[in-house]
Amino acid sequence: MLNKFLILSCALASFILFPSCEKENDPKEESPFFSFLDETNVDIDTVPVSSQEWEYGFKFKVLKKGKVKRLGLKLPTGKFAVKLWDLSGPNPTLMAEKEIDSDTDHQAFFENVPQITLEANKEFGLSIRANSFYRIQKRDSTAFQFPRKIGNISIESFNEEANPGTNEFPSQSNSFRVAPCVNVIFITE
Repeated sequence: MLNKFLILSCALASFILFPSCEKENDPKEESPFFSFLDETNVDIDTVPVSSQEWEYGFKFKVLKKGKVKRLGLKLPTGKFAVKLWDLSGPNPTLMAEKEIDSDTDHQAFFENVPQITLEANKEFGLSIRANSFYRIQKRDSTAFQFPRKIGNISIESFNEEANPGTNEFPSQSNSFRVAPCVNVIFITE
């Protein structure tokens, strides 16, 4: 009887003291593109309305296979389309596009999209077409370093195009000024 009591007590204590390891292994949501806004020694220029429209965003790779489940933006107010691109082939392919309403200045807004699988080490793009942005540059005028690995995402470059005529991912890279106004929610498998 004493043995049964000790065994039950030990089993109960292990459940209380050592919660399920499953929680620690649950994939975490990753959303790294706004991290540029948190850097020290940068100047942030808010452009609420530009005289030009821009298509801008980031080339990136995922280091582990996973899914994008939400697209997001952080801009002064307005309604903008955030786009996810497959850049691994000869021509950019639009994988998803979501119009998101930014109804409060300087707040992040995310919208659900049908989950999209991203394969490890393939090149993807995340962009937005807008006449509004946060332009960030380093105070010492040096370039931002790419690639930049944050969690399971490697940000390869910032790209932009003024007055784009077509619906394509921007081809011009810029390492000295970035506009981190788009983001994803990515979860590894």
